[in-house]
Amino acid sequence: LQMMEAGELVEFGRGKMKETDDSIERSRTVVANTIQVGALTAEALKNQTQQMEKIVDDLDEIHFSLQKSMKVIKDLTRGLATDKCILTLLFIVVMGVVAIIAVKATGVDKDDKIAKIPGTSTPDAEPEPAAATRRLLMSAADFAVKRVAVRVWWPR
Repeated sequence: LQMMEAGELVEFGRGKMKETDDSIERSRTVVANTIQVGALTAEALKNQTQQMEKIVDDLDEIHFSLQKSMKVIKDLTRGLATDKCILTLLFIVVMGVVAIIAVKATGVDKDDKIAKIPGTSTPDAEPEPAAATRRLLMSAADFAVKRVAVRVWWPR
């Protein structure tokens, strides 16, 4: 630069300014492109965020529906168990009625011989007096002895 003349220095300065202006213009283009890419990226992120929110809402709805369906299934299962119990009891009652009808129809109940058990009466026999069928645990003498022993041990 020291050896250059004024015209050459001006020319050199203008060349450097042109290079600088070109560099600034390229930088502006890069900045504009970067801003466009950033805007497109922001819009894509916004769309993806909306999609994610919709997915979360759908998952919440599915979870709620699943809980509700599980409750309905539990209620149905409980109802089926109750129905099965009722049907079992109804079956037992019907089988008992059928058995009674079969016994009455065949006359099996009239041929039965009942063993004589002391203290029980059959339709043909006379009832025994209650005192004859009772067995005492203590005699009157045993009772009196125990009562005296209690009085000696525990006075009134």
